[in-house]
Amino acid sequence: MKGKAFSGDKLSVILLIILVVLSLYLSLNRYSSLGEVRERLRLEQQALARDEAKLRLLLELREKGPLFLEQLEHFNNLIPEEANVHHLLPYLQRTAFLNQASLLQVHFVEEKASGDYVELPLTLSFEGSFHELLKLLRSLREGERAVRIDSIRLVQGGEALAHLRAELNASVFYRK
Repeated sequence: MKGKAFSGDKLSVILLIILVVLSLYLSLNRYSSLGEVRERLRLEQQALARDEAKLRLLLELREKGPLFLEQLEHFNNLIPEEANVHHLLPYLQRTAFLNQASLLQVHFVEEKASGDYVELPLTLSFEGSFHELLKLLRSLREGERAVRIDSIRLVQGGEALAHLRAELNASVFYRK
């Protein structure tokens, strides 16, 4: 009987060991699965944070849509469909007059096609005080037409010593 009881004890111990090993294996397997799930959760949270940031940006852009359309219209007006030289000359004269400067001469140079627009180079001569010419340059920069000033040459001019003559190499643009 002792042999059978001992065999039963051995079998119980072996089964207990197998049960403990199997429990450890299952626990480790669940732990590694839990780690994988945690990693997937972390990646999903990062993706969610990126998507939420994109959504906030899109909502902000949607709110600013009318402003963007207004700016687009303004920029389209800066570069008209045609050269409109007949409108450009009065614009330059009016801009000079409003800044107490005198437009002396306008000389157009040959047009240059560039991408979606055509560049119309011109040489402008203005006369006025230093401050008047500065105001004139600011008005050209912020005016109703896109004007790029490539160079400015200042010389003393006019009857008064305070008057300067400014010769500008500039370009205006229109769309093709």
